[in-house]
Amino acid sequence: MIIKTIKISLKSIMANKSRSLLCILGISISVASIVTFISLIYSFNSSLIKHIEQGLGTQQIIVAPGKMLNAKQSILEGGLSGINSYKGINSTLNTKDVEAVLQNVSSVETGAPQYETFARVSFSGKTKATSDVILTGTTPAYTNTFNYFPIEGHFFSQEDMKHKKNVMVLGQKVKEDLFGDSPAVGNKLALLGEEFEIIGVMTSKAAIGLNYNDRVYIPVATFQRLTNIDHASLLFFKATSLEEMVIAEKAIHGIIAKAHNSSDFITIKPDELISLINQIMLMLGGLATCITGISLITGGIGIVNVMLLSVQQRIREIGLRKSVGARNIHILAQFLTESIVLSFLGNILGLLMANLCIKLINWKIPYLAIEIPLRVLEYSLVFSLLIGIIFGILPALKATRVNPIESLRHE
Repeated sequence: MIIKTIKISLKSIMANKSRSLLCILGISISVASIVTFISLIYSFNSSLIKHIEQGLGTQQIIVAPGKMLNAKQSILEGGLSGINSYKGINSTLNTKDVEAVLQNVSSVETGAPQYETFARVSFSGKTKATSDVILTGTTPAYTNTFNYFPIEGHFFSQEDMKHKKNVMVLGQKVKEDLFGDSPAVGNKLALLGEEFEIIGVMTSKAAIGLNYNDRVYIPVATFQRLTNIDHASLLFFKATSLEEMVIAEKAIHGIIAKAHNSSDFITIKPDELISLINQIMLMLGGLATCITGISLITGGIGIVNVMLLSVQQRIREIGLRKSVGARNIHILAQFLTESIVLSFLGNILGLLMANLCIKLINWKIPYLAIEIPLRVLEYSLVFSLLIGIIFGILPALKATRVNPIESLRHE
């Protein structure tokens, strides 16, 4: 019975090819738009979260200079509205803050300061080269804090720190700019009027807000001697476990606030950044859905028009079917099926169009790596069924009200 009804519906659709095609195109463009938008937002969201997890890790706690209104400790504590409560100020953070935390907080595994400024390094070997870099002063614990280690040579040691040695470790891009594929370790670079020996090259690493590859790392004591910068731009800590994150954050805040006699800083955890990103993407997804939903309603109205016209043209057919025993439920099922088939075909074509659009975007912008989530495919199919029923019910009900005697007189 169902298969027979579908066959009749397809035959009716094929009998009015132009009209049916325009209706299907209306639905397909709407579906393609919403699937492409949601897939783009979903993939971008996943990419951002991946960068945060890989770049910072999941157990890191960041301490940054700044003040929060209403006694909040974190810039993200109040969600999206919390961003407006943040006020940036000059940093008062320093290495002593890191040492105090490591000595007094058992839930913190390690930590390191990050002092930074812009500088230029130059190489005067066989081929001269210069590179603008982010000069970064830190401690040997920096590598363990981020699980970020040299691919060549080694990071500087406590001994290098103690004697304020002129040693440096290059970020991956700095190494490539100055040496290309040639080994960098053992060479010397000029930095702020002094000569430094390269003892290591870091692996390539990417993270939102933290440019690792354009950095040159030197011992913090050497950094302060060269630059006269006494305060760190950021402090980084690594909790002993995910379960200890909240306890560690509160302890870190308490110790540094006590040392500074004020809360002139904020703390940020990766999960708070991820939560903020999810909120933003949820809003964008909702906005995209509303905009394309209007287009989908327009396509649904197209189904109503096509089906009402179909009922009007087939009044005599409906009357004949009723006169030979067809019940209202059969007529209702036939026209609802036609509406659902139109919506389903539009949905399938829309998915194919969305897939084509996504392939084009991936070709032009390969690093986005957009893909259609399986959940979107499932929702799309269910949605096409609902659109067919909702917008097909009115024409189907009108078909059931046709009087068989009057319909036989219809020309």
